[in-house]
Amino acid sequence: PVIRVELSDHLFEAEPGATLPFEFRQLVITYYLSNTDTEPVLAEHEYRVPLPFVRDWNEYTLNITEDVRAAFESVHGSEPFPYLDAGDNSAHRIFFGLEGRAGARAEAYFDALRIEDEVRGDALLDRQRAIAADFESRVPEVHQLHGTELSLSAPQHLNEFGEIVLADYDELAQASPWWDEQAGIVTDQAAFKEWLFAEQVRRAHARGNVVSYNHMWGGGLFVLSNQEMVDRLVANQAYGCDILEVGYRSRHAHDLPDYLWVWDELQKREMYLLGNGTSDLHGPTPGQWLTHGQNMITWIYAASLDEADLLDGLRRGRLYFGDPRLFPEGMMDVVSGQGHRMGQIVLTDRAAAEVTLELQGADAGDEVRVVVDGVVTETHAASEFTPTLEMAPVVVAGPRGSFVRFEVYRSNGQDKGFSNHLHFVRRLPAAGVPHWRAAFDVGGVVSLDMDGLTLLDVVRDPSCGAARLEISLHTRGPDGVTGSDGWMTLDVSGPGVPDGIAFGAGVSGMAVEGAGVLTLAELSGDGTIVLTWGCEGDITGDGAVNFDDLNLVLDQWGASGVMCDPSGDGVMGFDDLNLVLATFGATCGGGGAAR
Repeated sequence: PVIRVELSDHLFEAEPGATLPFEFRQLVITYYLSNTDTEPVLAEHEYRVPLPFVRDWNEYTLNITEDVRAAFESVHGSEPFPYLDAGDNSAHRIFFGLEGRAGARAEAYFDALRIEDEVRGDALLDRQRAIAADFESRVPEVHQLHGTELSLSAPQHLNEFGEIVLADYDELAQASPWWDEQAGIVTDQAAFKEWLFAEQVRRAHARGNVVSYNHMWGGGLFVLSNQEMVDRLVANQAYGCDILEVGYRSRHAHDLPDYLWVWDELQKREMYLLGNGTSDLHGPTPGQWLTHGQNMITWIYAASLDEADLLDGLRRGRLYFGDPRLFPEGMMDVVSGQGHRMGQIVLTDRAAAEVTLELQGADAGDEVRVVVDGVVTETHAASEFTPTLEMAPVVVAGPRGSFVRFEVYRSNGQDKGFSNHLHFVRRLPAAGVPHWRAAFDVGGVVSLDMDGLTLLDVVRDPSCGAARLEISLHTRGPDGVTGSDGWMTLDVSGPGVPDGIAFGAGVSGMAVEGAGVLTLAELSGDGTIVLTWGCEGDITGDGAVNFDDLNLVLDQWGASGVMCDPSGDGVMGFDDLNLVLATFGATCGGGGAAR
């Protein structure tokens, strides 16, 4: 009788002549009954441990972690296990069976298997952190970060990036609308699981974390079509996740074009999920991970390797994904003519947007495909990039606008790299867009940066008198909803510094003017900030509030639908007269209405 325990993959020195100097092999411990063998034997990656027996029931307590330590850490720091930690293993599979020699027959009985964990929960997390810290001390150029998968319900799983707080599923069950206190059960498991995912994402966001929606097609027997998957994700809104796992070459009867199609279709429905690439490989890997077909990774533009900076890059959509073997030095970005970058959702009143693609690390023979609104509109040779290439203007079509991303392929059609989207929209979602992805280019005013707020809308009103730009927002604090100290910096070099800045009811702040730049700082509350150019009572637009404006009000008194109604209530009346009288004599430098 034998008990074979398959553990994790670890780094081994490769055989002479191999493509890479190392390879991954799975560690194995094989326990076998023997009264003749007395000492364990290590043969490369398998450790064989003899167990003495009697011809009766035998009970064994096997300490797998200690046996791993005895077998493999005895050569710690030298080949073939230079980076091994006994705790860095999973019991991937446990087999029970028989080994026969020379055609001999054997009969054995197995019973009463019990697996006991030495540590669980937060203590296990602490042990994992210690292992990661140990690896980082030995290989400091590789920064170790700790994430977690929310995987209570198959086939759908979520990844949480950031501070780890283990889910208390008993507490979550009791907090759900389907908890029956008297019976002590959840009365609707299907509804509970849907609620559970959304609640876990909400809590993750409250901790400042980022969440990905993993392997959308899961691993079950029932396979949805592409359109059915879009419908499902729209229905559950991806539980509020930030990222969608897109970079799978093939998984669960769907290949990469299917994943890309679903991703683009969601963008058309105002679900601005970011895309990443992942392997999601489990257990022993056939051959090298780098050469495995499912080997995509994600690159992030970040200020540093610190977790906070990496999370910030993820939130902002500053990521692209691809094959690390084919595209090891690759860099991709999408930039608008106003400086907005990949990942941003730009509210604009331009008929068309100028876009520049940035590409580095591609081979001369590679092909670049430009995708606009889910359709390949241009192809280019990678050699055309210097390292930038200005593509054809993107027509911003319809209220939902348009989006741009691009892809890199080898000359034989093998995929290499994929950017994320840059969006140009005519309207923002009802809930607004958080500062890390929000941007606008309206009325010649361009947002440069913002923080601590959610952008709800930006409206330009050039109808008469003062040209107006209304910026609606709410600020957020530690709870992610409300707070203070939001800010935004605007490029106002086009229309010039506003003649008036008014903080509407519900929002407060201050304005700091610079050379062609306006900063709205210390923002707090919910409301609208109004920027005006020209004089509000200057109906004629000649740069002064005078008798010409007063006479125009009187001439159109009582009329509705007039060309210029300063108060904006739809009728020329006392509100308009009072506005002209209140500003009578003011001058604005001329041409205020046309700015």
